[in-house]
Amino acid sequence: LEFSEKAFQSWKMRKEEKSKEENKVKGRRENDKREEKNRLKAEKERDQKQSFEKWCQAQAEVDEKKREAQIKTKEAEAELELLQEYRKQDAEEEYIQWKKEKSFQPFAFIVS
Repeated sequence: LEFSEKAFQSWKMRKEEKSKEENKVKGRRENDKREEKNRLKAEKERDQKQSFEKWCQAQAEVDEKKREAQIKTKEAEAELELLQEYRKQDAEEEYIQWKKEKSFQPFAFIVS
């Protein structure tokens, strides 16, 4: 009976050690899975952050180009307005000159 008790205790100890080892391996696997999951999550978050930063940068560039286009449009409109004013003044001057020339024409037949 003593021998079988020792054999049983030995078997029980080996079984417990094996179970502990299996639990350690299982724990390491779970830990590795958890670490891999966390690594993938962190990688995904980093990629999303980079994508968002790129989008923000692109949006800022678009906004800057819009602002520049608005400035150029205002400058072009001001230049067009100025040119129209010059044309109007030129047309008025031509009309005044034409009127002066026409008003002198009745006297042209006297000189001839």
